[in-house]
Amino acid sequence: MHHNTQPTITLPALSDKALEAFSNIIVTATEGGEYTLSDYRKWTNYKHGETNNGFRAEVTVYPTKNAYSDSELLADTEGNLLKPVCLTPEVLAGRLFPKLIDPKTTAHHRVMIARLLAGDEDIAGEMDVIDAGAILQIAVYGDVIFG
Repeated sequence: MHHNTQPTITLPALSDKALEAFSNIIVTATEGGEYTLSDYRKWTNYKHGETNNGFRAEVTVYPTKNAYSDSELLADTEGNLLKPVCLTPEVLAGRLFPKLIDPKTTAHHRVMIARLLAGDEDIAGEMDVIDAGAILQIAVYGDVIFG
């Protein structure tokens, strides 16, 4: 009988400020032009705007050809989509949360993720398009694979 020795961590409830910070990261990466456009084969369903709980954004990204996420092939050699990833603030946070304890994630990125999760009002504004793109790559691919 195999026992799972990996710690189980549960994403805490996200504040409206945290959801807004993750939304700002989605906007910065999505509107990043040449810096982030080629990180994915396709971008669709991009939405952003004010809600009763603050600013909110989401986008669906289609992984690029031969892209892997934690050893899982996301797109085949012809670039045919295997798994699109719809990134809402909640999904983005949920995919990033385990990276806080992943030794492969750089300390620089772990600090950004921790601040976003905490709802730090300044972090999203301090992150440029390269930082936001890296955070999306970590969420989708498990690591920064471009740039």
